[in-house]
Amino acid sequence: MTDDERNVIKLLSVCLQFPDEELQQGIVTAVEALDPPNQGARAICNDFLPKITGDSVMELQKEYTTTFGIDSSTCLNITYHKFGNGRDRGQALAKLARLYRQAGFHPATHELPDYLPMLLEFVSAGPEQAALRVLCEYRKQFRELAACLHEANSTYAGVMDAIVAVTSAILEETAAK
Repeated sequence: MTDDERNVIKLLSVCLQFPDEELQQGIVTAVEALDPPNQGARAICNDFLPKITGDSVMELQKEYTTTFGIDSSTCLNITYHKFGNGRDRGQALAKLARLYRQAGFHPATHELPDYLPMLLEFVSAGPEQAALRVLCEYRKQFRELAACLHEANSTYAGVMDAIVAVTSAILEETAAK
């Protein structure tokens, strides 16, 4: 995985975090900091940036909560999309937490380890083999979440499409090696 791919994944993880004023500024700064050749990453954010920078924080928070906090089909806890609330999900959560610890990854949030922004942050910063295992494990759920966000006409659908595109490309490149 290239540094550029890791930077794009980090940017996408930020896009999916609960919005506040700091996040509004952080996304703009992150996009501006991308290497000039990375037009693809800029295109990822074309629809999202005007929304995140143009709406009030309160409007953004309301949309975020409505999108990700009410309907379980669009929740950001990715193991839920694979296992529901069953025993297998608990084992998957424990496995992710163990993987994070072994990699020395210390999340800055108290969310469950399958919270998609956290998972993407790990992928952007963690050991490559562990990151690739996570992407491989949950790529189907990324696609399913993107479809649900499109069905809900969510502003976040484009961000999720970008996650699907970037992670799929990474996995295809890795398989080709």
